[in-house]
Amino acid sequence: MKRYCVVISLIVSIGLMMDGVQMGVGGFGSAEAAEIKEIKFFNGPPQGGWRPMAVIIQQNMQNGIPGLRVNIEPGGGASNVIAANEQPVLAMAMASSTYDGFLGNPPYKKKMDDVRQVLVLYPQYHAIMTLAGKGINSIADFKGKRINVQQRGYAAELINQMILKEYNLTYKDIVPQFLGENDAVDSLKDGHIDANMASAMSPYPQLLDVMSMREVKLLGISREALQNLAKANKGLLPSRIVAGTYVSIKEDIPTINTPTTLVANKNVPEDFVYQVTKVLVNTFGERQNNFDFLKKMKPEEIASEVGIPFHPGALRYFKERNWIR
Repeated sequence: MKRYCVVISLIVSIGLMMDGVQMGVGGFGSAEAAEIKEIKFFNGPPQGGWRPMAVIIQQNMQNGIPGLRVNIEPGGGASNVIAANEQPVLAMAMASSTYDGFLGNPPYKKKMDDVRQVLVLYPQYHAIMTLAGKGINSIADFKGKRINVQQRGYAAELINQMILKEYNLTYKDIVPQFLGENDAVDSLKDGHIDANMASAMSPYPQLLDVMSMREVKLLGISREALQNLAKANKGLLPSRIVAGTYVSIKEDIPTINTPTTLVANKNVPEDFVYQVTKVLVNTFGERQNNFDFLKKMKPEEIASEVGIPFHPGALRYFKERNWIR
C-alpha cells in the first residue's frame, strides 16, 4: 500500500502547482457560468481507454457552451480524484475511487471531501476471463496461477485485491501480473497468463479480440462476495454481464459495475456545472452513436448515485428532469 501513497503524494504536489480554471472579471467563486473561459479536464493517458470518450466530451462542452475552452489533461483514476479535490477542475474517475477518496480510505492519505459527482458517463463491468482448458472454473481456482491484476496503482488493481480477498486469496497465493490492457490480451491469447481481471466497458473490445481466436470463459463473482464488496464501497454496484453480450456467453455473469463518472470540485460554480450537465445529457445520443458500449445505457442512468454527494449544479438539473427527487 505504501507504493500507492508515494505515487499519490507526488501527484498532489505536482497538481497543486497548476491552476484549474481561468476566469473573467469576477474571479473564482462567482456563480455565473459565463465567467469561466477555460477549464482543465483530467482523464487518462493519451493512449488509454478513456481518451476517445474524453475527446468527444471536450467537443460536446465546447460546442454547447459558447466561448469555453476545455483543456484535456492526462491523469488516472486515483490521481484524478486528487486533482478534483485540490483544484477547480473537471475529471473522469471510477466510482470506487471517488468513494474511497471522499472517505479518505486507502490509498488516499486524507479525505477528498471537496469532490462532487456530476454524472455517470458509462457503466464499467468487471470481466474476469480465462481460457478453456486452464482448469479454472472459479476465482477460487486462481491459487498458484498467473493472474493479471492490472497495472500497479490503478483503481482496477485495488478492486481486484478486494475481489481476491473475498476468496481468501492475496498476491502471495497467486503469481500476480501487472499488465496494461493490450499486453494482458496478448498474454492471455499466447498462454503466458492464466486469467485476466479487467474493469471495462461492455462489450469489451479487447475481450472480443481474444474470443475471435480462443475459447474464453467469463467467471462470475459469488452473491456473498458481491454483497460484501458493495458494503465496503458504494461505488461497487452488484450487476451482471448479460447473456448475449458476447456470442459465446449463454448465461448472465454476476459481477460488479464501477461506473466511470465525471466529477468536479465543489467550488466550481453551480451555474457552470448545471450547463455542463445539461449539455452532456443533451448530447448523450451523439456519444451513443460513437461508442457501442453506450447503446444499452438509458439516459436516466446518467443520474445514478455512486456514494458521494452530487454537485449542486448537476443536482438542480437532474431534479428538473425528475431523475432525482
